[in-house]
Amino acid sequence: MTPHPTSPPDVRSVYLAWVRQAALATLVLPVLIAAEQVAAARGWWGAPDASAGTYIVWALAAGCVFLARGERLRLQHAEHGEGDDVLGHVRSVSWRLVVLPLGPALLGFGWSFASKQPADFAVMLVVSLVVLAVYFPRYEQWLVWTGAKDASGGEPG
Repeated sequence: MTPHPTSPPDVRSVYLAWVRQAALATLVLPVLIAAEQVAAARGWWGAPDASAGTYIVWALAAGCVFLARGERLRLQHAEHGEGDDVLGHVRSVSWRLVVLPLGPALLGFGWSFASKQPADFAVMLVVSLVVLAVYFPRYEQWLVWTGAKDASGGEPG
């Protein structure tokens, strides 16, 4: 029996390297929180400017969530390739599964300055954190997506 082209040790090392990089990317959230707090402490916020723009921001945030869901579903139903090709593809989709959930927080941050309502950012931050927790790729998922393990948890046949 020949070993599978993407054995679990190979997947594990690539996954750990990817997680280290993804963790750095998620540091954008504390930076946004700090910037929002500085703006709020300086009294920059004036009278709220309520407009229909809030609904547009909500729609764009929902779009980010649905795009993340679509990326994960597409990866779950994709055919498994060979070796580095499949690892590169899984890594690429995993990046999209990290960046798309950050979208609502970035939109909320920008919109909170336009609408002068810090709560807009807070709500979008919560949305981003929940979506990131749900769609962040786990190691077991990487094993299934690369074909190193089948969906039931056994070795591919």
